Amino acid sequence: MSGLDDAALFQVERGGIPVTSLQEYRNGKWNTWMVDDPPHWKAMQWYAGQARGDVLVGGLGLGLIIHALDTNPQVTSVVVVEKSRDVINLVWPKLEKPAVVVVEDDFRSFYEKAKIYYDTIIVDLWVTRGIAEKLQKLRLEAEPMR
Repeated sequence: MSGLDDAALFQVERGGIPVTSLQEYRNGKWNTWMVDDPPHWKAMQWYAGQARGDVLVGGLGLGLIIHALDTNPQVTSVVVVEKSRDVINLVWPKLEKPAVVVVEDDFRSFYEKAKIYYDTIIVDLWVTRGIAEKLQKLRLEAEPMR
């Protein structure tokens, strides 16, 4: 499982397991944005376990982080910024939690105009290159989770 919990491997031997995949059809092909396989569940649980106070999340995905944050008593509020109305319409009705707010917006745009302090920021956005530069443009000066 890519080094999570000291595990170097994730393998299903018989019968498989049910895995949900969030995909988008663009330019003539399907692109996978998120899956709920065990490595992704474990990663979201780890991130959520590190979170404290008011939490800002970039990207709704399948809502794995919402489930994980919901179990952390150190989290006081959660705001999720998701730019895709389709993802919100598909995923949010299955997750609705009273203490979680979902905002339809681009994460960078929201963050720049929010003027709100967050104790924890979890950015789970798919970026193929230039992530350091993009985060620097957001002026995120925080300690990364380790």
